Amino acid sequence: MIAAPGLPGFTLISVEGHGGDFVNASTAERVRGRMDQRVLWMLVDQEKHQQVLALLRATVVSNLVHWWLEPVLDGGQLA
Repeated sequence: MIAAPGLPGFTLISVEGHGGDFVNASTAERVRGRMDQRVLWMLVDQEKHQQVLALLRATVVSNLVHWWLEPVLDGGQLA
């Protein structure tokens, strides 16, 4: 579990990754032709994203983690 002061909540989803790089794949994943992976979604204020990345880099040491930044135009709760 990833938890740190200042780190917002997030959603973690198990997925199957498809691609040509199976260097880190298990034998079962190689047979299936896809790798077990996780997707993490986190809403972060743009001015805080570098701080959040620093916290994640200190907590999750892996060269298998990729990230990107997308604008969120709006959000909220339906009820």
